[in-house]
Amino acid sequence: MEPQADFYTILGLSPDCTAEEIRRAYLDQVRRIHPDVSPRSDAGEEFLLLQAAYETLSDPGRRAAYDTQAAQALAMQPVQFKVVTSRVRLPWLEEPQVIYTLLELVPASPRTPALPPPLNLCLVLDRSTSMQGERMDTLKSAALELTRYLKTEDSLGVVSFSDRAEVVVPAHSPFDRRALEEGIRSIRPGGGTEIFHGLQVGLAEVQRAATSQSLNHLFLITDGRTYGDEPPCLELADQAERAGIRISALGIGNEWNSAFLDNLAARSGGSCHFVQQLQDLKQFFLEKLRQLDALYAEGVRLQLAPGKHSRINFAFRLRPDPAPLPAGPPILCGSLPVSGGLAVLLEFEIGPLDEHTARCSLASGEFNLPLTSIGNLATGNGNLHVPVNLTLGVYGQTQPLMPPAPLIEAVRRVTMYRLQEQAQQDAVGGRIDQASRRLQRLATHLLADGQRSLARTALLEAELLQQHQQISAEGEKRMRYGTRALLLPASIPGSPSTRGSSRDIER
Repeated sequence: MEPQADFYTILGLSPDCTAEEIRRAYLDQVRRIHPDVSPRSDAGEEFLLLQAAYETLSDPGRRAAYDTQAAQALAMQPVQFKVVTSRVRLPWLEEPQVIYTLLELVPASPRTPALPPPLNLCLVLDRSTSMQGERMDTLKSAALELTRYLKTEDSLGVVSFSDRAEVVVPAHSPFDRRALEEGIRSIRPGGGTEIFHGLQVGLAEVQRAATSQSLNHLFLITDGRTYGDEPPCLELADQAERAGIRISALGIGNEWNSAFLDNLAARSGGSCHFVQQLQDLKQFFLEKLRQLDALYAEGVRLQLAPGKHSRINFAFRLRPDPAPLPAGPPILCGSLPVSGGLAVLLEFEIGPLDEHTARCSLASGEFNLPLTSIGNLATGNGNLHVPVNLTLGVYGQTQPLMPPAPLIEAVRRVTMYRLQEQAQQDAVGGRIDQASRRLQRLATHLLADGQRSLARTALLEAELLQQHQQISAEGEKRMRYGTRALLLPASIPGSPSTRGSSRDIER
């Protein structure tokens, strides 16, 4: 995506570097990679690239022309790709080191307005005994509200499940609003919770009504744990991903298995959500519709091959829906919205580096973007491929530069999420004292961030952990989804918000 070789990367510098930094970086690398000094077979080639980079960037006129050409090439891309790393250069170390990399995709604005693609949705509703009363009444009301915001060309099916599943309203387009309303009102709670049955029937409904143009989504809403059928549920999620169907899971109350639903949704390229207040159900559905109306691409995959010295430890989506991502390969990144874009944080572990290494490859590969009708209008192509080449220069004596502030903030908040996750893993493994210490550290970070309520939850759970040897179901969810909410785009400096308060236009 650059006009030629990336001269800033070759020198291990950022584009806003000074002339003195260019000079120092050049001299540092010359001392280590000059063919007369380095035993590496590619030293001559490395040195020629270094010379070209220095000659261009050290000359103000040539540097300005290079920067202009790079900016013009970037502006012509239908999707702009930006990389921010915790270091623009790696120190030469004989022990492992950790590097954070933030990958951002932001679509260019379509030249002409595009109609949102038709939606092919299925609601898979838990009707087990525990849902009776206010929960079922509120869920029905939210589902009925959803039907009022669909277009006639959309498809909506409804499946209810307990220890067996049934199709309440078959999915078809155009949908029959009256039949949907009558079917939803007829649901009666009773029985246990077996998610596999509901998921299997719901996916069949989505597949039956799918078209080449539709966005295919399944919403799973439950308040309970499923027992014994988790592995086949996860297999269904893998099948859904291959068929282009995303699963959004929604947990009500405190008794559902958050780790399982997180995994289930992530494996399909979807997301999992926690509803603490029943009245938020309507807003959840409307927000999901708003997001689906403005997708540039969905089912985005990141295929990366780690470099010789590196491995990927951790992947986390910062936006649009903050969540940990399955390690892959490929890494299933979810959707790319028109506004706000997609941001993924990767943690790399870099092994010991040779003293004559000029540049270190973290990873190379590409983003694969299956485009919606909005993305197709902008590019005229059903799929878009964005090359990814993550390479950092290696320095010897010069001092490292400070990481960009937005990346520091993102890593800090992801660290809080990981602290509670590690504490829960320790608690399950019987490492009670270690889990308690992690929660106390989490509380300290939260207090420093001004999150007093969440900090109190962490401290209370640390105390309860010592007494009862486990974290409470309510505390686990408050910490898991509370720390995740801290990563919403509006809370990260320099990141655009992608969330609205409501759908303000009825479809």
